[in-house]
Amino acid sequence: MIPIGEELKRRGCQVFWAIPESTSFGTFLRTLDFELLPVPNFNFSDHPIPLSQTYGENLLKNGYRKTELLINRLKFWVNHIDQLKPNLVVAEHAPSALLAAKARGIPVVATGTGFSIPPLESPMPSLQPWFSLPKKNLHQKERYFLETVNPALLDVGFSQLTAVSDIFKDVELFLATFPEFDHYEKRTNMQYHGPVVHSTQDNEPRWPSNKGGNVFIYLKPDNRFFIPILKQIKEMGLPVLAYVPGLPESERISLSGKNLQISPFPVNLKDAKSRCCFAITEGGHNTGVLLILQGVPLLVCPGQLEQAIWAYRISNRKLGVMIGYFDSAPDFKKKIEEIYTSSNIREGTQMLAKKYSNFDSQECIQEISSKCFDLSNDSRKEN
Repeated sequence: MIPIGEELKRRGCQVFWAIPESTSFGTFLRTLDFELLPVPNFNFSDHPIPLSQTYGENLLKNGYRKTELLINRLKFWVNHIDQLKPNLVVAEHAPSALLAAKARGIPVVATGTGFSIPPLESPMPSLQPWFSLPKKNLHQKERYFLETVNPALLDVGFSQLTAVSDIFKDVELFLATFPEFDHYEKRTNMQYHGPVVHSTQDNEPRWPSNKGGNVFIYLKPDNRFFIPILKQIKEMGLPVLAYVPGLPESERISLSGKNLQISPFPVNLKDAKSRCCFAITEGGHNTGVLLILQGVPLLVCPGQLEQAIWAYRISNRKLGVMIGYFDSAPDFKKKIEEIYTSSNIREGTQMLAKKYSNFDSQECIQEISSKCFDLSNDSRKEN
């Protein structure tokens, strides 16, 4: 979203970011001279649903099952939009904001990965690729979602949904990924625009080994695999450059060593291809795609469902290896040796990098930004 926001600002738009200001990302946005709108933390976990099996069920798990919470959330976005009176709302995985903007007649653009923009089918397909759900179960989950959510929509004066996919009805969609990086196996009637990949332009890293063969690690300290895999890779003596956002300074210093450097800042990965033999990530789309498109395979340690789905897809497509999301005692050494020595994975990654070698993410950024700019201007003229 950052390069899209920067391009719109360059074109003369006034860009507001609606995110929790207390987050580190909010602080970072202020350094880029963006204006922030205060948003409460809507994070909510509904424990009775252990692991979401569809897009709709994932929304239910995160607050949509509680009518009062959903009503308050929708009212918040309506009030926000009424006060700001924007010409356009650009959203990335923000279904409540989409619904509120449409209800107020504001044009909407939604952009994001396959997880953010699911296949527009009814019923919604299964989110979990490791097993198959019968069609009747998917229909049941769709009906339950509509029966749960529609009363809240009526309470705030919104139109009822006839399908979960109606959330994206009359929304300009930009699926910013490639088929190989999609969280879903199959789609119909939806265009892939290619990924928007973004890396910091600052902090040129000092890799431990000048001869290449480094390992790049990008994990959060609360990832349950972080300490075990760090210990294993240190025992194997591989040169490591890591970025661990949120890691206290004292721990960063104590964990660092001769062959392990932990950067306190995000790392510029533009030269990872010549420096890095593989990378260890949580399964975030931006970093993963950025590395794979340079021919760098991944060892993915997923910390939540979205990352686990993406890791599963990457592993099946021979672009990396995943630590099992449900594995309570992974063999880290075996996984590291697999990705370090597998010719199939290296060849698969290099072939995909070659396939998209002419892709320019900046063209995708310009395409999305141009559409946003035009919609905003048309909306402004109408008002």
